[in-house]
Amino acid sequence: MNVNSFSLSNSSIYGNVSIGTPDYSGLNVGPNGLVGDFGTSAGTVDYGKVTTNFTTNFEDATAPTTGGYTIAAINSATTLPRGGDLPAADGTFYYDVSSISLSGAPSKVLNIGAGSDIVIRISAGTGSTGVSVSGNASIKVLAGASLEL
Repeated sequence: MNVNSFSLSNSSIYGNVSIGTPDYSGLNVGPNGLVGDFGTSAGTVDYGKVTTNFTTNFEDATAPTTGGYTIAAINSATTLPRGGDLPAADGTFYYDVSSISLSGAPSKVLNIGAGSDIVIRISAGTGSTGVSVSGNASIKVLAGASLEL
């Protein structure tokens, strides 16, 4: 995949997309994906909804120094916080994980428990994908909860 590109696969965006390539080559939409208004047919890209001038400059993020829990890579159904885990003094649950990789079945879901504040610190190595969610898998942030990656 190209830098500055966006791979939508077979998902739908009912709205606008901005990519960083000088032409539309940076947008990859699968046969069942779409970009456009609600009601747009699958496999359609409304190029009036696509701009090619996206740029950004993210400041380096500093991971919180608050303690927490080191857990295995998340690649199956997981709910956070886990039973028995206690929040830090600021009321937030902190988790250190090497990666989140959920794909396929709708049962592959990361649930963030209602009313919980969760920070997941990803420590993926160079060249690896820190967070990948595809197919029918998902991340669900339940009512009153927050998730920071």
